[in-house]
Amino acid sequence: MNERVILFDKNPFESAILSAALQLHGVSVVGQVRNTEIARRLIQTLNPDALIADIDAAPVECMELIIAVRKLKPDLGILLTTVSPDLRILGLRDSQLPPGSKIVLKRNLTDLNLICSSITDAVSSALESAPSHWVKVNTPREDEIMREKISALTDIQIETLRMLCDGLSNKEIAKRRFVSEKAIEQIVSRIAEELGYTYDTHQNLRVLLVAEYFHWLGVAHK
Repeated sequence: MNERVILFDKNPFESAILSAALQLHGVSVVGQVRNTEIARRLIQTLNPDALIADIDAAPVECMELIIAVRKLKPDLGILLTTVSPDLRILGLRDSQLPPGSKIVLKRNLTDLNLICSSITDAVSSALESAPSHWVKVNTPREDEIMREKISALTDIQIETLRMLCDGLSNKEIAKRRFVSEKAIEQIVSRIAEELGYTYDTHQNLRVLLVAEYFHWLGVAHK
């Protein structure tokens, strides 16, 4: 394996660790960048086989980058890393990704054989304009249940939950969505129902939902 890749990651420490690990496995890391404009220039100049991008720190910025560089280099393999089991949690959708893009959960980055094969697959998929897809691995049943719960939520429910977790009140969410506060209350109740929570006067439903959301992202929440 001798693919040449560029790493785009806002966290230089994580980027350095991944770079060192990849090079030990025969991958040539020709650049590590945190700035999208520099990433574009390097891809034009160095002509790498693939781009590995962390989409979590700046989801919209990263999405704009991968769309732009795929136009510059149609055969560029794209491998995205994220802690989120569903891109909608980040305010994105799988359908926005360039064809052939691969998505891998960060918890699997320690499996370098998987990452290396995913890079090769991403390059092949770009050449074939194959549909984007998540890299599948054997996961604990608990993780599968979590993914099933998230998949059952509609886009509106996910968007409402994201705003709720940003600290917005039902009234503020209603104003942003141009609906009544009662409608938001119903959406929140439906989200809770889908996730298996029932009304309990001794528990704050919003707190439970926020905790669940951060659990999806692998973030401790107090």
